[in-house]
Amino acid sequence: MINIKQKTELGFSLIEVLVAITLLSFLMLYVYNLVDTSSQTKIDVSDQDQNFLQIEAALNRFKLDFDLIYSPIYFSAFKSKRQSGQEESGDDLASGAFAGTGEKFPFLSGTEQLVPEILNPANSSIVFFTANNQRKFINSKQSNYAWVQYKLVDSAEGENKNKEAPLELLRYYNSINPYTRDFDWEATKPHVILKNIKKFEFLFWDSTRKEFQSSLKELNKADKFAMQAIKVKLEWAYNGEEVVIERIYRNLWPFFDPLQDKNSAEQIQANTETESP
Repeated sequence: MINIKQKTELGFSLIEVLVAITLLSFLMLYVYNLVDTSSQTKIDVSDQDQNFLQIEAALNRFKLDFDLIYSPIYFSAFKSKRQSGQEESGDDLASGAFAGTGEKFPFLSGTEQLVPEILNPANSSIVFFTANNQRKFINSKQSNYAWVQYKLVDSAEGENKNKEAPLELLRYYNSINPYTRDFDWEATKPHVILKNIKKFEFLFWDSTRKEFQSSLKELNKADKFAMQAIKVKLEWAYNGEEVVIERIYRNLWPFFDPLQDKNSAEQIQANTETESP
C-alpha cells in the first residue's frame, strides 16, 4: 500500500496574524517613543546649557590644537655650537648658538630641522605651530601644519557688550604657506570662539621648579620649545551666572629627553672609536 503525503497550503491563522501585527505595532511604538524622547532630551539640554556648551566647545578647540603642537625639539636636541662651527663652551642652549632663519623659525635643531617659535606676548595669548590642519581643497598650498594664535581682546559689541565680562577670545588660524619666514596676522581673519569672559590666562609647566609659570620667559629653552603641559584659567559670567574653570592640557608627545639621548650616542661613538685598532 502506497502512502501519498499531500502538501497543504495552510498558513498562519487569522488570530496568529493579528497577534503578530499587534506585537509589531507595540514594538514600533516603543522605538518611536524612545527616539522621540532622546531627541527631545537633547534639545532641552542644548537649550538649557547653551552657554556651557559654548565654553566646552572653545576649550575643546584649544585642546585639539595643543594636542598636536609640533616641534622637532620633542625628538631631537638643540643644535650645539660645535655643530654650528663655533667653539663649544657652556650651555648648548645659548641664543648665540643658532643661525636665525626668520621670525617663525628662529633656529635649527641638531638634525637641521626648522624649530617653530612659541610666543606668549601676554598671559592671555599664545602663538604656536600645530599639526592639526586638514586640507579642504585638493592641490591647495596646505599640509598638516598651521600657525594658530589665541588672543584675548575687548568685546567689539560696543554698548551691547557684557560690562561684567567684557572680553572675548579670538582664534587666528593660518594654514597657507606655513613655512614663510615671517608672520602676517593682519591678513588672517580671526574667529570669536568665546564671549562674556571675565578673566582668562595661560600658565606653562616648568619641569625644573615643578610648577606652572605665568610667562614663557620664565622657562628654559627645553621647556619652552618642547612644552609638556599648559594650564588654562577661565572666569566666565553672563546674566548673573558665573563659571570658573581651571584645566590642564597635555600634548600627545611622549616624554623624551633628546639631549640625554644625544649625549649617550656621542659617548658610545667615542668609546667605539677608542676601542677600535
